[in-house]
Amino acid sequence: MKIRLGLQLDGQRGWHAKDSINEITVGTNGMLGILEPQLGLIAEAIPQAQRIVQYLDCLKKCDHQNRFFHFSLQADELGTAATLLSWRDKWYLHGWNGAIESTRNGRLVDMADVEKIAIGKVAPSEGERLASVLQAMAWRKPAISQVTLTAPLTVYPKRWQQVLSLLPTELESLETIPHSGKFLCTLQDRLHKVQAGQVFKEEDRLSYQSDGSVLVVRAETRLLASRWLSDHLSNGIEDGALVASDSAALLDDILSSVGQPRHGLSESSAYRPTLQILSMALDLLWSPLNFKVLISFLSHPVCPVSTYARRQLAGKLASQPGIGGEQWIKVLNSIDEHYEDKAAIVREQISTWIDHPRFDQNAGVPVEEVLVRTLKLADYFRDHLADDDVAKRASWSAGFSQVTAFSRAIEQLQQDGAKSISHRQLQKLLAQVTSRGSVNPKLVAEVGSLAVVDDPNALIDTFNQIIWWQPVMPGIPKSYPWSLSERQVLLDAGVELPDIHTVLDSMASDWLKPILAAKDQVVIVLPPKDAEVHPAWQMISAQVFNIEEFPIEEILKGGGLAAKPSTVVAHKPLPHIRRWWHLPEDTPISRRGQDSFTSLESYLFNPYQWLLRYPASLKASNILSVSDGFLLDGQLAHAIVENFFALPNPLQMKESQVMEWFDHEFPRVVEMQGAVLLMHGRRSDYEGLRYRLRRALKNLLVQLKSADIRKVQSELELRGHYPGGEIKGYADLVLTNAKGNHAIVDMKWGGRPKYTKKLAENRHLQLGIYAELLRQKTETWPDVGYYILAESKLITQHDNYFPDSSIANRAIDESTPHLWERFKVTYAWRSKLLKEGKVEVVLAGVDETEESLTPEDGLNPEMLEPNYNDYLTLAGWR
Repeated sequence: MKIRLGLQLDGQRGWHAKDSINEITVGTNGMLGILEPQLGLIAEAIPQAQRIVQYLDCLKKCDHQNRFFHFSLQADELGTAATLLSWRDKWYLHGWNGAIESTRNGRLVDMADVEKIAIGKVAPSEGERLASVLQAMAWRKPAISQVTLTAPLTVYPKRWQQVLSLLPTELESLETIPHSGKFLCTLQDRLHKVQAGQVFKEEDRLSYQSDGSVLVVRAETRLLASRWLSDHLSNGIEDGALVASDSAALLDDILSSVGQPRHGLSESSAYRPTLQILSMALDLLWSPLNFKVLISFLSHPVCPVSTYARRQLAGKLASQPGIGGEQWIKVLNSIDEHYEDKAAIVREQISTWIDHPRFDQNAGVPVEEVLVRTLKLADYFRDHLADDDVAKRASWSAGFSQVTAFSRAIEQLQQDGAKSISHRQLQKLLAQVTSRGSVNPKLVAEVGSLAVVDDPNALIDTFNQIIWWQPVMPGIPKSYPWSLSERQVLLDAGVELPDIHTVLDSMASDWLKPILAAKDQVVIVLPPKDAEVHPAWQMISAQVFNIEEFPIEEILKGGGLAAKPSTVVAHKPLPHIRRWWHLPEDTPISRRGQDSFTSLESYLFNPYQWLLRYPASLKASNILSVSDGFLLDGQLAHAIVENFFALPNPLQMKESQVMEWFDHEFPRVVEMQGAVLLMHGRRSDYEGLRYRLRRALKNLLVQLKSADIRKVQSELELRGHYPGGEIKGYADLVLTNAKGNHAIVDMKWGGRPKYTKKLAENRHLQLGIYAELLRQKTETWPDVGYYILAESKLITQHDNYFPDSSIANRAIDESTPHLWERFKVTYAWRSKLLKEGKVEVVLAGVDETEESLTPEDGLNPEMLEPNYNDYLTLAGWR
C-alpha cells in the first residue's frame, strides 16, 4: 500500500480524487485502522463513556483523604474521571509507559498509583494501541511500501513518530506555484517569507492590486453571503476547494435551494431524532414525572410505543396530565380494542415506558432498572437496522450506537459493584455518549461538489480556485494543566509533550494554506463585522496595504463587482384584511348536524372564524402541550365539584365530612389529571390551588344550603332545537330547590368583572342557551348564575333563587327570555347575509360598515377573544 498521511485528514476532502489501487489518503485514525488489522491486533472498539466508567472505578479504589482528586471525585465522579483519563491518554500518546519514578510530586504519584490498577482494566487509548503496534512491528512488518507525510515527522506525537520511523516515509509539501505576475503570487511569496521568520516593517507592506486573483467580500449577514456565494459558484469551477468551518450547514442549505450540489456540510448534532429518545426515556425514570418530557416522548417520531397507542395517550396526557383514573382506563380500553390480539404487546410497551415505578432524584435509580430500559431501547433500534431506506438506516444506526455505548457504560458500573446511579451521574454519562452527535444522513456531498475541508491544515493539494468561507477565530490550544516541575517529571518518565509555542507556530503556518494552495484565485468571504476574524486574515491585513473589501449588499445592487443579470420581480402585496368576504350568492355551505354554544358564538359574532373552522374544516396544527395555568386549574376544579356531587347524598354531609373528603380527593385528582403540579418548583401552585378549591367547595355548599337546594346534577347533557336545527350542551350544575324550581350555574375559574357585566347587560348567551334547552324540557325558565371558583363568588341577576348571591347591577330591564329572542333575531340576520354570500370579519382595528349594524332587537355585537382564534393570519395582512 501507498499511504498519504496527515494529522487532520480524517473526515476531510482536501485533495484531488483520483482512480488508484492500493493508494489511500488518511488521517491518524485511518492509519491506525490500517496498521492494527495487518499486524493481527484486532480488538473490540470500546466507547469512551465505558472507558470513563472503568477509570472511575480505578480512582475509587485508590481514593482516600490525601489524594489530590479526592474532593473533586466527591463533587463530580464522572467529570473528574473524564478529565483525569484525558490526562492519562495524552501522556500515553506522547510516550508514557505507565510509571512515575519520582516520589515527591503528589499529583503524578497519585496518577501512577491509579495506573497500577488501570493498566489492566481500562480499555487502551490511542497511545497504548500505538505501543502495541510498535511491539508487533518488531517481528512483523505491515504491507506498506510508502507513507507520504503531509507534515514533518517532528509535528506528530511521540508514539506516532516511533511507529512511522519504522516505515518507509517521505515528506510532501504543497506544490510550488510559479509566479504568474498576479497579486496572488506576490502575496504568496510574502507569506512564505513570513513563515520563514522574516520580519517586515510597516512601510514594506504590499500594495493591494485588484486583478481579481485575491477577492475579498463581506456581507452584513451570513444568509446574504451564502446567497452571493451560490451565485458565484453557479458560474462553474473546474478545480476548486472550499474551506468552511463556520456556518457551513447554512451555506449548504442555500446552495441546495438554488439547485447547486450539496457539499456534505451538515453539522454534527446531538439533537438528531434517534439521539433524543434515550434522554427522554431516562428522564421518565424520575419522580415527580415531568409531563412535558412525557408528551415529547410520546409525540416523537422515534418512539418504542406503537403509533396509535402513543397518540391516544399523548392526547389524554396533554389535556389531563396524570396517569390513572377513569379517563386513563378509558383510553387504555380503546387501545385494546384497536390492537385486538396484539393488545398485550402494546400494554407491555406502555408498562415499560410510561406506567412504571419511578425514583427520587436524591436517592438515585437502581443500575439494573437503567440497564433493562437501555437494553430494550437497543432492541428497538436493532429491529430497524435493516431499513430499506439508506438514510433511515444510517439514522437508526446512530441511535443504536449511542444506546449500545450507554448500555456498556452502565454494564461496567454494574460490574464494578454500583447499585444505584444519581440523576446527575446519569446526565453526565448520557452527555458523554452523545457529545459527538451525528450528521444528517440525507445531507451528503453530491456530484459536482468541490473539495471541502473544515480545517485549513487539511488542504494538502493545490487548486485553481480556493474559497475560504467565514474565516473566524479557531480554537486555540490551552496551556497544559501541569506545572513546570510536573512536566519535567513527566519528561523523565518518557512523556515528550510538545511546547505550546511550537504548536501555535505550527498552527499559524497551517492557517495560511488556503492562500498558499491557490493557483489562480482565492475568494475570502469574511464573516459579519461583529465576529472575531481568523488570525490568518489578521496576518494578511498586516502585510497588505488597503485591501479592498467588497460589500455584498452593493454587489447585489449592481455595484463594485460584475454580478449576474438580475430579474426584477414585481412586488405583489399580500391580501389586505377586509371587513367583508364575498362568496358567490347561494354558495352551498354544509351545516353541522348538531350545534353547540361554541359554534353558534363564532357564527353570530365572527362569521369568518365560523366559516373556516366548520364548513371549511380548517384545523390548526395539532402541537400537543401540557395543560397548565388557569385552564388546568379550572379543569381540576370542575373535576372536584363533579366528583363531589356524584357522591350519595352530598347535600346531607356535614362541613367536617366535606372537608375530610376534599383533603383525600384533591391529591388523587391532581395525580390523575393535573400531575404537573407535583413537579419540582410547583409546590406553591399546588398549595394555592388546594386552598382556593377548598374554599370554593365550602362556599358553594353554603350558597346551595341558603337556596334550599335538594338536588344537584353535574355536567348534565341538555338537548333541544333552535331555528337553525339541533343544539346540545353540558351544564356545569343544574339545581332543583325545595319548590321544584330549577337553576343553572356555570362555573368559571376567574373573570368576575367580565361575567358580572354579562349578567348586568343581559349578554350571558351560553347560560341563556342552556336555560332555553332546559325550558324545552321542563316548560319553565330556570334561574341562572355564574360561580367564580377562584373567588368563591356566586353572581346572579337577582336574589329570588339565591338569597346570598352577589347581584349584578342590571343595566337594562331584560332577563334570559329576552336574551333568547334577541339570539333568534341575530341568527336570522346572519343567516340571511350568509345566503347572500356575505361573511363578516370582526377583528379589532377593522372598521365597521353599514352592513355591520346588528338588528335593533338583536344581540349587541361582541369582540371574541383573539387568543382563541386560530385563523387570525388568514383574515388578511394588516
